Amino acid sequence: MKNQKKIIALSIILMTVGFAAVSTTLFVNGNANIGTKEEDFDVYFSDAHLENKQVLEVISQDKKAIHYETRELHLEGEYAVLDYEVTNASHQYDAEVSVICTSEEDEWINLEVIAPDPIVKSRNKGTGEVIVTLKKTALEEKRIPFVCTLGVHAIEKTEVDDRNLTDTIEHEIIDKEEFDYSGKEEIYVAREDGIYQLEVWGAQGGSGVGTIGGYGGYSVGKIKLSKGQKLFINVGGMGESVSATAGNLVQAGGYNGGGNGNNGTCTHAEGGGGGATHIAFYSGILSALEERKEEVLIVAGGGGGGHDHVRGAGYSSAGGSGGGFESVGEIPATQKTGYAFGQGNNSPGCSPGGGGGFYGGKTRQVNSVPAAGGSGYIGNSLLSGKSMACYGCVTSDEETTKTISVTKVSAIANENCAKSGNGYAKITYLGKE
Repeated sequence: MKNQKKIIALSIILMTVGFAAVSTTLFVNGNANIGTKEEDFDVYFSDAHLENKQVLEVISQDKKAIHYETRELHLEGEYAVLDYEVTNASHQYDAEVSVICTSEEDEWINLEVIAPDPIVKSRNKGTGEVIVTLKKTALEEKRIPFVCTLGVHAIEKTEVDDRNLTDTIEHEIIDKEEFDYSGKEEIYVAREDGIYQLEVWGAQGGSGVGTIGGYGGYSVGKIKLSKGQKLFINVGGMGESVSATAGNLVQAGGYNGGGNGNNGTCTHAEGGGGGATHIAFYSGILSALEERKEEVLIVAGGGGGGHDHVRGAGYSSAGGSGGGFESVGEIPATQKTGYAFGQGNNSPGCSPGGGGGFYGGKTRQVNSVPAAGGSGYIGNSLLSGKSMACYGCVTSDEETTKTISVTKVSAIANENCAKSGNGYAKITYLGKE
């Protein structure tokens, strides 16, 4: 579990070395035209994820740089992603931001920059991505540097919030608690009578060789709680991914219902299914609550594992994404059907694992058939203002199954956004009725 408060620098330096690896250098230059109150203008990177993993540990001591090394990229179409978050903690100023990236070796890469909204309001956050994709297969070791520059300009607000910034940050920490993947159950105790917003993100399925696992879904809803009331949170883990040398090995499914990929009897390398993330009034992983479904408040489904592209040449398929009232896959999970309640299908042979969910995704021993993700759930009558989002899934307008289909994916937990990497959960106190 972690609190909301994170402070990261206003500069990022990203560097890579390795076989056809992509080296990244990101310099952030503040240029604040704010007159005599420059000390109040405070804009910085507040989170960063590399290849679906949070990388706070690589931030420099002065918090003005991040040094990292990407995984090896050598096949055409392979890509590396840096997700970042920008916080404007300024008391009186909005921030105008821009991100420009360039490379001297454009013949090797396609470079896409997704910047935050042009204006990041005072005491608000923005998120973005840097995506590098190889145009062609690399036959020898190469280092391909590129530079991204962030420009920052202060914009004076016409209305000034007279609250103390420190008090505001502390208030946010108290009112919001976030739960990263830990592989164990977490407990949340309501601090006041009132309304709480519950948000959950399922975990991604593990990658096969040359394919990715399906993404985790997103679910949100509001609930009235009494002071001291307990909620039990289980955050799903990403399914185990494979390497080109893997074979005859079981790829473990992620925590909280991800099914195993490959049963160990064949040379195909299949990813494990991603685990679901759920919040309930009763303790236990989701599959243990089949006889206590009424205690389950909200679920975000995990993605199915990716198929083996190299050993199953011609049979490549990405895993089906999880979440929503009906997951993605040839045999999707729904609100009433799937492999099993709370559990994705373990591979019966040379196939990836199904994603965990309210009902887990199915898989079968047929090449080119992706494992399905697990379904999400917002059907508990105690929830209001509820909805689900999932990657490329079927939509619904019904109150108990409301689902939107999205194309946005991020390693950072964002509202109405599919999740790569491990799952996530967030509980926010909204105040009295």
